[in-house]
Amino acid sequence: MNWTVPETSGGMRLDSFLRVLLPHLSLRQLRKALVEGVFRINRSKVGKKGDTVIEGDVISYHGPAALLAAEVPARYAANVVIVYEDPSLLVVEKPPGMPCHGFSPKETNSLVNHLVAIRPGVKRIGKSPWEPGLVHRLDRETSGLILVAKNRAAFDRLRAQFRNRLVQKRYWALVWGTTAAEGLIDYPLLHDTRDRRKMKALINLADHPRERKWAAFTRYRTRAQNRDVSLVEVEMVTGVMHQIRAHLAAIGHPLVGDSLYGPEQYLSLPLGRHFLHAFFLACRHPENGAALSWESPLPQDLRAILQAVKMLV
Repeated sequence: MNWTVPETSGGMRLDSFLRVLLPHLSLRQLRKALVEGVFRINRSKVGKKGDTVIEGDVISYHGPAALLAAEVPARYAANVVIVYEDPSLLVVEKPPGMPCHGFSPKETNSLVNHLVAIRPGVKRIGKSPWEPGLVHRLDRETSGLILVAKNRAAFDRLRAQFRNRLVQKRYWALVWGTTAAEGLIDYPLLHDTRDRRKMKALINLADHPRERKWAAFTRYRTRAQNRDVSLVEVEMVTGVMHQIRAHLAAIGHPLVGDSLYGPEQYLSLPLGRHFLHAFFLACRHPENGAALSWESPLPQDLRAILQAVKMLV
């Protein structure tokens, strides 16, 4: 692939010029590609982000074709189960270990790769070309129910239900320690400046007064427990990234298997992921307003852990 720099673009930085040519890629993605040396100026010079292009320069691309794709590539995944479908929406069970979406065309193992393979009509529905049809998300390791819009009207109406807290989402979570019979965790969440992968529960509201934070509310009820662990049913009232994981860790009960929010001594059970499963989802139909709800059984790997700690759901 080659592009010739026109007169109107002479004097631009290379990364800015490429943003115009490839608007589906973020500046971060383009700069990463430049570091990898996949763009060249006049075929010989490896382009760098600080380079300036002039009229007549030929910019050529020498990387994988997938990076230039403007939409999610289709790839079928046999382990994604369809729970419900009608002309407006689709409900699927996301398996553990599968991300809901990627951030560039190079990523092909996500749920949305499967969605565009089985329902190509979702490709241009949503907030981002990399999240087609997704009304909400689950963490990579979390299994369970995901709601997908099949048209723009359904997407907008379902998103409005999420904003207005009309969608019910319940999870099974196995946590360390002895939890109270029930509780409400209402700590706001903000990005942890010491580890950008994590969210941090703001227990003292006087801390971090100027940093951006999100209101978050998590209800839980204890369903079973022994001296080491507790099985809790969790309801997310809001939908902040890592909300359940950060909230439960903040009250001293991190998820079993959570290597990000749980200390090392908590990772003793033989589970290759954190114990969190989205088992219940309810909303109003985006077209006729009918009440809808779905349930998902606990996956076998999580059932095996409950048997190991002598608990049954």
